[in-house]
Amino acid sequence: MGTGGVSSGGTTASSGGTGSSDLDGGPDGSIGSGGTASGGTTSSGGTTASGGTTASGGTTASGGTTASGGTTASGGTTASGGTTASGGTTGDGGPASGGTTASGGTTSSGGTTASGGTTSSGGTTASGGTTASGGTTASGGTTASGGTTASGGTTASGGTTASGGTTGSGGTSGASLPACISKASQIVLIGDSYITGFGSPQLQKDALVPKLAAAVGWRNYAVAGISMATGGLFNTSNPPAFIPLEFDDTTKASLDVLGASGDAPPTTSPVTKGVLQDDPDVKLVIMTGGGNDLLLQDATTIPFLGSSCTNETNNSKDPVCQGIVSKALTAATTLMTHAANSGVKDVIYFFYPHLPGGGLGGSNPNELLDYAYPLAKSLCDSAITTTGGKLNCHFIDLRTPFKNAGGDGNTANFAGDDVHPSQAGQNIIATQILGEMQNECLGQAASSGCCAP
Repeated sequence: MGTGGVSSGGTTASSGGTGSSDLDGGPDGSIGSGGTASGGTTSSGGTTASGGTTASGGTTASGGTTASGGTTASGGTTASGGTTASGGTTGDGGPASGGTTASGGTTSSGGTTASGGTTSSGGTTASGGTTASGGTTASGGTTASGGTTASGGTTASGGTTASGGTTGSGGTSGASLPACISKASQIVLIGDSYITGFGSPQLQKDALVPKLAAAVGWRNYAVAGISMATGGLFNTSNPPAFIPLEFDDTTKASLDVLGASGDAPPTTSPVTKGVLQDDPDVKLVIMTGGGNDLLLQDATTIPFLGSSCTNETNNSKDPVCQGIVSKALTAATTLMTHAANSGVKDVIYFFYPHLPGGGLGGSNPNELLDYAYPLAKSLCDSAITTTGGKLNCHFIDLRTPFKNAGGDGNTANFAGDDVHPSQAGQNIIATQILGEMQNECLGQAASSGCCAP
């Protein structure tokens, strides 16, 4: 965001900056090992170590007598554990838990992995529930990379699991693994003064780089005061300049506008090219935007009686204010589609925190912000669909982490204008971004093992 004049700025830092950090970053700009949490590969279950074809317990010995645990002795009556021998007749009480056999030894609802790929009780279970004759699972239950079982969950004969072998939650399928990065410049930042600062600390230089030294090599094309689709400081330029032009600027005139007023830390050189014109090799875009469409409302093309939307009571119900939000989200959707078609694999879209109210933010900014939030999140979440599976968008809601740092609208998290983040506020944003990158394996080197080269 921003208002009034804008400080000078620039394009990018030199890529490949190195140094130690609390997240163990590397010279390629990646965060380090960590990436995705473990999930998707069964530990003991599926093709179980003890269970399935059980080492001790559950599998009948010769003659229908079990070694130990839960399988019928002689006569085919189950003791406890629910596995039938020849005859398949359960004794009093039936099976204890899971692996309920019908006559013939077919498991009922078994073999479905729970979260993380570990089989739940039933089907091929760790203890009990294994069919006597023919109830050994084939080469199944072991999840492949990405959380889908290979050829799993089907018993050899007389014991086919119902819906088995597919992990519930946890793990990432191989087809949707994030792209690995090989150089820091494959990560770029675009947006407004929540990145550049506006007489206030800058996100990259003052918050990201101290936490991750390699972030000095990320390319930064953000411009203070710019908007997503309407309003902002450059909406009356000829031609107008908006955030999508930071990514791809095909008109030299608007590049001049951005270059004259841009502020792209940590360097001070002007923004003279869009991302694609500078270097189209981009894997991850970190962005924000849309705030200036409302804070610096376009009074020429969007007439408004009185003051701006952020000063209006019940602004979330005003069709004019709703229309501004709608145009910004449409522009952001178009931007993501273009980014996907240009080879970008992931976008981190961080959205604004609640403001204290007053100052540049107006008297009622948060009502309209809360109106925009679910719409912005939906736009981001649906990017994988709207881009035909080419791009994943990762949404960061800043309201909760800011609220947790001293209360909702805590002025300590904002500069004197009650809009732009203070150093404490930028530290919150940087922590959220780096945490998302580590948790989702974004911006990682191939050595992390969690991304697709």
